[in-house]
Amino acid sequence: MELTYHSIHYIDLIRSLLSPWEPTSIQCHTCRHISQPKLDSVRTHLSLSYADHDPSLYVTLHTNHFHRWGVKYADSYLKIEGDNGVLRAQMGLQLEYGDQKDQDHLELCTNDMNGRWVEIPLKGNRFPDSFLGPMASVMRIANQETDEIPTSVDDALKTMVVVEAAYQSSANQTKIEYDL
Repeated sequence: MELTYHSIHYIDLIRSLLSPWEPTSIQCHTCRHISQPKLDSVRTHLSLSYADHDPSLYVTLHTNHFHRWGVKYADSYLKIEGDNGVLRAQMGLQLEYGDQKDQDHLELCTNDMNGRWVEIPLKGNRFPDSFLGPMASVMRIANQETDEIPTSVDDALKTMVVVEAAYQSSANQTKIEYDL
């Protein structure tokens, strides 16, 4: 359920950032944590490629809802890599859920920066600020200020296509057999 309830928002963000391009293939692994056998998946690693549009474009998403060994080595990020550089977004709230000190970070490194990363200042926090736009749209419709929502059902369905492909990819993991 991690993909449907949580990473779906990151997949939607990736699609929005790279629009009009859509991913052409996906590799995904999502799994449970051994100490939480009654929960469904709590960790996901997925990769998206855009071979039909830009073969150099590659996106990685990594989330872990159950990293219990401290924040230092916890990961929750998305990374967009291309020919000219890389953009990395750290989802800080995910590291220690509910702890506001771990804010989101956005960093950029381009080819001409010689390996030097620059942090891009962010205003607010993706949680709850990411809900302000959609909720404001709903309120404008309720107040009859507009009759249009800036997001479309068709776009939401395209995100669901990627989510379903992620589930299929994770279910079809190739097992390693050591028949020596």
